[in-house]
Formats: sequence, structure tokens, C-alpha cells
Amino acid sequence: MESIITDAEKSLDKALEFYERNDVALGYRPSLRYTDTICPIRPDALACVKAEFEIVDKYIDFFYKNLGIVVWKGLYGLDISDEAVGEITRITKNRLPEVVFSSYPELMSEADIVIFEPYKEDASSRDVTMAHEVWHLIEKKINLLQEHPFIAEGTATYAMMKFAGVNCDRPLEDFDDYLMMMYHGSANIVQNYVKNSKNPYLAMLDVDLRLKIQKELLDRVKPLLTDKIKKMLEPVEMHDAEEKMLKQTPEFANLVGNLTAENIVRAYRQMGAVKLVDELQGQNLDGLIYWFKKFGF
Repeated sequence: MESIITDAEKSLDKALEFYERNDVALGYRPSLRYTDTICPIRPDALACVKAEFEIVDKYIDFFYKNLGIVVWKGLYGLDISDEAVGEITRITKNRLPEVVFSSYPELMSEADIVIFEPYKEDASSRDVTMAHEVWHLIEKKINLLQEHPFIAEGTATYAMMKFAGVNCDRPLEDFDDYLMMMYHGSANIVQNYVKNSKNPYLAMLDVDLRLKIQKELLDRVKPLLTDKIKKMLEPVEMHDAEEKMLKQTPEFANLVGNLTAENIVRAYRQMGAVKLVDELQGQNLDGLIYWFKKFGF
């Protein structure tokens, strides 16, 4: 583990020096911690900034506001109202930080950047990964990490690719899955807005410009959501991460070995999702059961 941290510190030096040369210095040296697990948000991630989990409610707001109806109707094949989606969103928001941190106690550490198991096997991506995470910290320092995940990941990915001397030329629509679209597709839109700026890094920190970027991102993403989410949920690694967190929720944990439509409805009722439960009555829940099975229930 010490050799991993030593190597990561070298990558951190490169990222800090790069941003200082480009007039967006972080201003402090972030602390690192290695854990021999995977990232709950993205199983193939080499590292993440702890702050991303501390504002997980922002991600939940975004996901359900923009994708909730798509998931319930497109994936589960159910007729669910905006009000019911809003209800389960509020419940999830209140519970998810506790679930994430209980599932991944290493995120409770004081480290600014947490390094995950895939880091050991991907030496070629270590420098750019650190450039990505440090950019998150630069935005956090000036309260910009509170925004939607598409703009946060788009700017961090663009900064990372600039660090590597690579352009982000593939348009958002070209990416097959949701996560690649969120990271690299968003970076392409960011690039289109800032590439002619005297200092693109400073341009990415302009609040008004970020709002314009975010609007275009959402306008272009929404028509693609159903197919992208399906592909995002297919990899086994994603199932493992989802299973680990879902089973930390007591009502869902009780479904293991008892997965029926009646028990799923009972679990949501116990969670307090009254509106959702009312709307599930009389509907075919085979699609919902299918995805619970995909996640190990």
C-alpha cells in the first residue's frame, strides 16, 4: 500500500504543478488514502474526491429529476407520476449518504482523495486521474462542486485531457453508455465553449458560462437517457456496487431470498413511499423484479 501512495504522490505533484502554471493553483496539498475496494459511483474508477460523496444529495437530485421517470417507465415499464418519483427521491436523498458511508467506511477518512483497487492495475492512467481529481478540488474550493454532475465531470475530464495534451473531439451522442457520455461527452461540450479562451481553465470557473454549458448538456442528454442508462447498468461490476449499497438499506436487505412483487411493495411502504406504493398497486412489477435480480436479490 505504501508504494501505491508513493506513486500517487508523484502523480499529485504533476497535477498541482500543472494547474499552478495555468493560474488555477489549488493552494494546498490534498491528502490521499488507498483502499482495496471499488468506487461505489463508478466501479472502474481509479480514484475519487471525497467531496463528491459529501454532496451526494446533489447527484441524487439530478439523477431522479432528470432520469427518474426514464428509469421507472423505460426500464421498469411502470406508470409512475412525477409526484411519486419526487417522493422516493426525497427518501433516497435522506438515506443515501448514510448507506454509502456504511457500505464504504474508508470514505469516512479525512483524506481528500480516495484511491481504489483498479489504480494498481492501470499505471498509464494515474497521472491523468490525479489531474481529474485535483480539478474537482479546485472547483470545491470556490463552491462550484455543488452543481450538477454533468458539468462537474465534464470540466474535470476536459481539464484532465488538456493535462494529457489530448482534445475532447468526440461528441456526446457518440458514446455508448451513460457514464462515458457524462464524462467524455460532457467534456466535448465544455471544450466547444472554452477552447478559444485565453485561459480555458479560468473560463471553466465562470458561473455564467457554466450555466450555458449545463443547459446545452441537458438539452442534448435527455433524448438519449433510456438507452444510455440500460447500458450503464449492464456491467457486472456495476451490479456489485449497486448490490453492496442496496443491501445496506434494511427494507431492501429483507428481499434477499424473498423477492416477490408483494415484498417489493412492502419494502417501499416501510420506507415511507406512500404515493409510490399507491401507484404500484395493480401494475405488473416483472420489470422491477428483473432489475432487483440483476443486483443480486
